[in-house]
Amino acid sequence: MILGAIPARWGSTRFPGKALSEIAGVPLVGRVVRAALGARTLDAVVVVTDHAGIALAAETAGARAVVIEREAASGTDRIAQLLAADRACDAARIVVNIQGDEPLLEPAAIDAAVEALERDPEADIATLARPLRHGESADDPHIVKVEVGSDGRARKFSRSRIAGSGEPLVHIGLYAYRRDAIERFVAAAPTARENAEHLEQLRALELGLVIAVVPFDSRSIGVDTPEDVARVEAALAEPSAR
Repeated sequence: MILGAIPARWGSTRFPGKALSEIAGVPLVGRVVRAALGARTLDAVVVVTDHAGIALAAETAGARAVVIEREAASGTDRIAQLLAADRACDAARIVVNIQGDEPLLEPAAIDAAVEALERDPEADIATLARPLRHGESADDPHIVKVEVGSDGRARKFSRSRIAGSGEPLVHIGLYAYRRDAIERFVAAAPTARENAEHLEQLRALELGLVIAVVPFDSRSIGVDTPEDVARVEAALAEPSAR
């Protein structure tokens, strides 16, 4: 089974309860569920959360929801809790970590990550990257950059500008994991580099996991603050989004 897992917690330092914030009349988590349900490569979509209201919104949007109230260090750790607690999810051989705050994520982006992992037997994880957009700066710490080698594998992730890496690529926080890779990841403690940059993918690199990076010019906008809701609604109002 290929599982699409959406971690969506209530707590957020900058935007508590953001999973239930309405975007053009639809809760944020509901929009992410819609995108996941549109992916043709997924056999199941499950939202894992610590909040009953988020679970209800996810189920209303068409996903199954599992409530686990234990703390989790990251979204990936919360997905590992799901795999351990839910018998149906335990059957997954590939698990796609779909960020619960990306309401404009395209179903095709999910398919691209899954297909990249299936094409490359040596890759442990597949993720996505896009070009820097007009008005964005490689010096912006809120934009995560990725350096990709000639083999299509990730070499480095950083919130800072990556010196000497040529045209900056923006990392899209979607991960397709092989089951053994996600288990190796969560079994390891967070690393110093990961904690310094607040980027869990650095732990994967330090563990020696191979991360394939797929070019995908996504229009997705992450919701980190209440102000981001207006940005997403403006993007939805554009003719290309209709």
